[in-house]
Amino acid sequence: MGRRKLRRGEAAKGTQRHHRDLDSLGGFKLFFYLTDVDEDGGPHIFVKGSHRSRLLSTGRALTDAQVEAAFGTASTVTMTGAAGSRFLGDTYGVHKGALPRHGRRLLLTAQYNVNRSPHGPTVPPLDRRCAEVPDGLDPFVNQIDLAP
Repeated sequence: MGRRKLRRGEAAKGTQRHHRDLDSLGGFKLFFYLTDVDEDGGPHIFVKGSHRSRLLSTGRALTDAQVEAAFGTASTVTMTGAAGSRFLGDTYGVHKGALPRHGRRLLLTAQYNVNRSPHGPTVPPLDRRCAEVPDGLDPFVNQIDLAP
């Protein structure tokens, strides 16, 4: 799970630039807005259909011009909503979190992967031999990865 707070005036960096999450092949991400997010409040932007295309699968951040040249503008979806709004995304598709032009955006994410993510811990933080953990848990399922 992750939490990211965006403030207006910050330079676009990391996930605020178009990109693909190459670690989430066969997985998805849940996005949960903790603040109201309108067109100027830093919405999540997704390029519809890009999750089925290998165009721009470089593993690097992409410019808006590169994305527009490859996919056009008609397939861009802007996700706005009130605090508490949530949606799922296949983040292999080209996406970004736009920078807020006013206020701030607070977003909670949770990611499910079929395969291990290179960004998670190498050892689950939960000791599966603990008395409170039921027997039979699969080491690749039912774990929570905590990031600082």
